[in-house]
Formats: sequence, C-alpha cells, structure tokens
Amino acid sequence: MGVFMRAEVQCKFYNEGEQDHSKWGTPLTSVDYDCRVEEGGIHVDIVKEKYL
Repeated sequence: MGVFMRAEVQCKFYNEGEQDHSKWGTPLTSVDYDCRVEEGGIHVDIVKEKYL
C-alpha cells in the first residue's frame, strides 16, 4: 500500500509584459522535500524543505 503527500503552493499570475511585480520577490522554480515514512505508516513526514 502506498502513501500520499499533498502540498499546497500559492502563486499569482500577471499579464504578459507586466514587470513591476516581478521586482518584488524571488522566482520560485521548484521545492525540494526530504521526507520520511514510518514503518507501517500511512502519512509522510516532511523533514526538510528547500525552495529553489
């Protein structure tokens, strides 16, 4: 039997060519999760997360 992991990410989309908002933050290209599943467990524990 497998286990499931669910992650929510909030993002905003702007009109093409709109550049003012892109100066406010850092682009997010991916999220790297280090996870652990206990023996016989049915859920995933996120041990560490890295925003790239």
